Amino acid sequence: AYEISECLVRSEMCKETDPIVGEKLTAKIEGLPEKDKYLVDYQWQSSINGVSWTNISGAYTKEYTVTENDFRRYIRVRVKARKNGNVIYPTIKYSEPTKFKVVILGDVNLDGNVSIQDATLVSKHIVKLITLTDEQILAADVDHDGVISITDSTLIQKMI
Repeated sequence: AYEISECLVRSEMCKETDPIVGEKLTAKIEGLPEKDKYLVDYQWQSSINGVSWTNISGAYTKEYTVTENDFRRYIRVRVKARKNGNVIYPTIKYSEPTKFKVVILGDVNLDGNVSIQDATLVSKHIVKLITLTDEQILAADVDHDGVISITDSTLIQKMI
């Protein structure tokens, strides 16, 4: 038998996944379902509020690439297991949703567009004139180094 992991992973590592447009999310299950003759079905879902979930059309595989349609939504995956057509308890597990709503890399003001206003917000954050939210920090860290710096502001300007 096997367990369905309660997390979304990137690069097959069980950790918080950054919900950024263009990033790939991967459902991870524990064990070897094929060896144990289990059939596993995936369905990726999105939610505006983290309570009511909607199936993402066409998202039926182990991996899902976040799209602009997911902007400002949480993402999770539903995994269903069957053996020889019979239902095995528990049949369905849901991953934990992404910690943050989906963002567009460089879109620091979260308006759906990358613009000079986003680079300006990064610069203001660096000199401590403003404090960015966690989602804004995720969008601002364009070089993925974990630090918001002038490099991120410059990269945002190059995206415009």
